[in-house]
Amino acid sequence: MHDDDSIDNVSRKPVIIMDYNSTKGGVDTVDQLLIFHCNNPDDKTLRRHFLEKLSFSLQESHLKVRAYMDVIPRSIRQKVF
Repeated sequence: MHDDDSIDNVSRKPVIIMDYNSTKGGVDTVDQLLIFHCNNPDDKTLRRHFLEKLSFSLQESHLKVRAYMDVIPRSIRQKVF
């Protein structure tokens, strides 16, 4: 599969690196969940809930700025505060 030294035209990175980066998401998610459970051994949070919390924490500061815009749905604005 990766027996040549081809380069991606857009990123100018080797294709093997681009393939690796496009498929490593599952490993990253498992690592994050493992770290979470190591720090919170009594927490029985489901993976889905963990990902929702992680996603919101990464977006929170940006959402607080946007929460004052009328075009943002009310349900989202209420979750921010």
